[in-house]
Amino acid sequence: SIYIIVITVMACAFFSCQRPGDTLVSAKQLVDSLPDSALNILSRIEKPEISLSKSEYALYTILKVQALLKCDSNLASAPSLSDAISYYTSKKDSGRTAEASFYAGRVAQESGDMKSAIDYYFKSKDLLTNSKDYKLQFLVRNYLGIVYSEQWLFSEEKQVYTKAFQYARLLNDTSYMVASLMGIGYAYSGLEQEDSALYYQHYALN
Repeated sequence: SIYIIVITVMACAFFSCQRPGDTLVSAKQLVDSLPDSALNILSRIEKPEISLSKSEYALYTILKVQALLKCDSNLASAPSLSDAISYYTSKKDSGRTAEASFYAGRVAQESGDMKSAIDYYFKSKDLLTNSKDYKLQFLVRNYLGIVYSEQWLFSEEKQVYTKAFQYARLLNDTSYMVASLMGIGYAYSGLEQEDSALYYQHYALN
């Protein structure tokens, strides 16, 4: 809409005057609601691997991949997340390492490298043990379930979507609950247990 275009232009004009570190903060605030604006802002940071500190560059790579995915953009321009994973691992920041690993898994999955995607998702899942970041807990299992489904690993798919549903309920997020229930239903269908499949699909519809 015209409103969004005006906001995007104003935001880009304002943020272009900011220091790179401040620009990252602004992009982080916009990446969920206006990912295209966040992507424009991040693209204005010249030579981020040089102009940003190690901590800033680690955050930059996560935000850039996150924005690209939300905008359904080509991931050819996505920065490697290996530096972010290494940095947060060295800082013993398991939450950030889990987040970076999750997005590395998303990139691998979108690129068709399912083995690497599973490895990254498992790394993220293991790091999130006992974490109360329920949204990331859900997302890791949701996308792992998609990979399992594409690999016809229906028992594994049912297991991760069942756990994803628990986190969706903790978040009280209806869309996440529906996605989990549909995943469970599809897994039961793949296992040729159609009564259970119909039960979870009706549960999702309700």
